[in-house]
Amino acid sequence: MKAIKTGLSVFAILSSFLGSGCAPTSENSRSDAQLVLVGYLLGISSDSTSSGSSEYNGPLAIRLLGARYPHNSKFDFGSANVGTGIGYFATIENDEDSPQIIDSIEFSGIHSADFDWFPLFPGLPVTIGALSSEDMLLGFFPSAAGSREGKINIQGLQLNLTGTGTTAPAPQEIRLVGPSGEIASGGGYDFGNIAVSGSSGALTFTINNSGGTALSLTGTPKVALAGANAAEFSVNETSTTSPVAASAFTTFTVTFSPTSAGAKNASVSIANNDADENPFTINLSGTGVQQEIRIDGPFGEIASGGSHNFGNVTEGSSSDAVAFTVMNTGGVALSLTGTPKVVLAGANAAEFSVNETGTTSPVAASGSTTFTVSFSPASPGGKSASISIANNDSDENPYEIQLSGTGLASVPDLEVKLGGLTINNGGTVDFGFNPQCPVSDKTFTIKNNGTANLTLSATPRVQLSGVQDNVFIVNSQPTSPVVPGSSTAFIIQACLVPFPAGSFTRATDSATVSIDSDDPDFPNFSFTVTATFGC
Repeated sequence: MKAIKTGLSVFAILSSFLGSGCAPTSENSRSDAQLVLVGYLLGISSDSTSSGSSEYNGPLAIRLLGARYPHNSKFDFGSANVGTGIGYFATIENDEDSPQIIDSIEFSGIHSADFDWFPLFPGLPVTIGALSSEDMLLGFFPSAAGSREGKINIQGLQLNLTGTGTTAPAPQEIRLVGPSGEIASGGGYDFGNIAVSGSSGALTFTINNSGGTALSLTGTPKVALAGANAAEFSVNETSTTSPVAASAFTTFTVTFSPTSAGAKNASVSIANNDADENPFTINLSGTGVQQEIRIDGPFGEIASGGSHNFGNVTEGSSSDAVAFTVMNTGGVALSLTGTPKVVLAGANAAEFSVNETGTTSPVAASGSTTFTVSFSPASPGGKSASISIANNDSDENPYEIQLSGTGLASVPDLEVKLGGLTINNGGTVDFGFNPQCPVSDKTFTIKNNGTANLTLSATPRVQLSGVQDNVFIVNSQPTSPVVPGSSTAFIIQACLVPFPAGSFTRATDSATVSIDSDDPDFPNFSFTVTATFGC
């Protein structure tokens, strides 16, 4: 620790530091800083030395006045009178996810004796936790007039330091620090993408006076907005004071609230009595972005007000669940604001159903979510309903799709089969050749392929007509009714009554088999059976 300079009072150095308006960024309070600085002035060592390093690959960086200074960058203290000093709160930041031990903080360079540091932690060595930081005071105490240069080395992290020694109070000097660090006059700040009708929130900008005399903000208002989209930015200068004392600061906030999509630009101008930066101006920019809803059905995009037809579905049954995809093609999150998210309405809403188990909100930019709809007609005929999706899209709220479908009546459907062969209405079944009268039986099935019970209405249910020589008989009758998907059987037997040997020549006999039912397509189903007999 260097000795106190001749004529430098405790009050002067404390005023230099604490008047700077630079508050610590950790839990250390202003009173803690006073105690540390008083300790310094009383001769408590900070273990500063005068060596440095030119290479560094470690995780540390220094933050001053809101800006981050990596290895080998430069920080200018501005001007300070010889025999006095100027100081700022500084933060040593650890970017690693493991602790870093600091056991040396050293100064080097041609005017290294004009720079010093003061710990806001118990002392060295100090451990900086993972992704954490520690605060200290960094000071400039010029011993002579003119440009002064030095370097601080913190465990290999090097920051180049400059300052100007003066013999009279330095003039006022305006500096502006934004949310991401210092902004030069004529520079800019970009608010990024903000949702239309949303807000960036109030972001703080700090006006620092790094000079030695008071800085006056001379405009009315102190921070003036202008530019093509000035109405979409707003300044709050409730906390903005003038004049700004030497090494002190004041603040204002700016909010970006786009009312439409697209790039937006404005500027702020700060009239002041800085000799070469009046007015101090910065350009503001930001982009208004919107959420944009789109819904795709099984056949592609369905515009709001469009429709989907489920086609024909038999009453009492249900269609397959049809998936609909809600997409957000915009730049900010899309919120589905209804409860439920997908609302059914319309004359036949009860015959449609929505499943939104997998439907999530909000839907991220370029993201999607899904829901399904099923159609279950309770009766025959055309059916209609609609779905409505409340959301925060500016021009498609709610998003609506019309649903339709046709309920088909539940009916029986008769099919007659012999083994695996289907017998057509009006067809023929040949029992083949029988030399005299070996009995020949064939088992037929009646299957109901319909959606309602099949009733066999005749008595008996299977009838024969046109029988020759008593050749054919129904040996077993089917049951009735036949439920959908089921079958019943009947047997027809072919047998010719025997004739004396040699008295009967070969002949073919036939009969008609009739089955009456409530099948709407074949209410009088019939087919022919034939058989050949003889010697």
